[in-house]
Amino acid sequence: MVVLGSIAALIQKDMTTFIQALIIAFLISPYGLPKIALWVTAYIEFARDRLKEI
Repeated sequence: MVVLGSIAALIQKDMTTFIQALIIAFLISPYGLPKIALWVTAYIEFARDRLKEI
């Protein structure tokens, strides 16, 4: 539903609303939030490993 709204915003040449709607559609998709959570977890583990090396 959000993707359809973003396409409508693109047709009306409202780029700000188009980009915001695409970001919201990605976040509520089954891939968005888990992907971000995995990225954050990997970044924290990388930082922890770097601190252990010191």
